[in-house]
Amino acid sequence: MQKRGQLEPLNWLFNLLRGAAGLILVLFIVIGLVSVVWNARKKTQMDDDFKHILDAAEVLMNDFDDGKIYGNANIPVPIASETAFNVVFFPATGGPVKPPDKCRGQNCMCLYYQVDTSIKETCKLIEVKTKCTKETCGEELCAGPYREFTLKKGNAINVQISCTDKGSQFSVEAI
Repeated sequence: MQKRGQLEPLNWLFNLLRGAAGLILVLFIVIGLVSVVWNARKKTQMDDDFKHILDAAEVLMNDFDDGKIYGNANIPVPIASETAFNVVFFPATGGPVKPPDKCRGQNCMCLYYQVDTSIKETCKLIEVKTKCTKETCGEELCAGPYREFTLKKGNAINVQISCTDKGSQFSVEAI
């Protein structure tokens, strides 16, 4: 049997722990919000330009899949970044430069730019056929040749679907 007053230290400890847990929870929420804002600021204009290029590619490929494109089509994407950056299109069939491991054997577009003393690489898989099996435009879409561009403000990149003797071909080209 417990005597009166023996539970008071336990109640005091319980209340202290409950208050500390609330404070820790608030601290984690604040740290999480700061982290979200910090990471949002890390996004660069080059990342935005690359997103616009990928968005244009998606629009063209969706229009092709929906049967809205039978011949040549293109979307010019102006570049807003003051700092130069590289965009590389790696077709699955290969090219003069070895693709990153995550792209190997697949069509892929990558963004490269300098961050302090290292190069930042962001790659996105482009889901089109590696090689066309039909020679008629509009029947199937395949990946174009390897391309590498250095871009900065005032440049543009042309995301395009072109009729070739190998069918409809998706590619990118600096303009």
